[in-house]
Amino acid sequence: MNITHGRARFVFIFPRLKIVLKIPKIYVIQFVQSAIFSLKHKRFLVYWRYSVEQGEHKWLLFNGFLENIGEFLFFRKRKYPVLLKTYFSLFGLLNIQKLGKKLPDTIDIWHVFNRVGTNEEVDALWKDAHHFSENGNFFWEDERLQMNDYGSKKCHHVLDTLITIAKRDNTEDLIERSRQRIKNSLAMGISETFKN
Repeated sequence: MNITHGRARFVFIFPRLKIVLKIPKIYVIQFVQSAIFSLKHKRFLVYWRYSVEQGEHKWLLFNGFLENIGEFLFFRKRKYPVLLKTYFSLFGLLNIQKLGKKLPDTIDIWHVFNRVGTNEEVDALWKDAHHFSENGNFFWEDERLQMNDYGSKKCHHVLDTLITIAKRDNTEDLIERSRQRIKNSLAMGISETFKN
């Protein structure tokens, strides 16, 4: 078992079982410090009215839960081929997801997206560059490009936008075109990084 983490969740990796468990991070100490500060300045209720994405207090406590729930529901609803399967969510306390194979080191996913994407598609990616520029959020499974971190609303919006653009233009979506480029690059031994 290996353990890693993102900004909102801990990830426990079980290679033999080919699954990962995602558990929310709860920033109790930071929440207490932030709450004390805002109470002293009579701003606690103002901050508490913000949504989880906007407000510091709620984000510190609930963002990991919402990302787990969002990931599970988005997969169940959309079933886009790019999404690594999320098998189960226990009310956001625990997600069980398929474990994918890492992208080869010769591939920089942000570089690939920028090479094959139209201006409109790349503009959409910038709305959630955190998720779409990180190689660690993508896997190469059975010659398919798959994403493992898609719990945020921003990420959902970007993926929906990319699919909408492809349907409107009657073309393959950016993820599929990127998959083809990566497959060809790997077959020819070409590196797809900004270092070229």
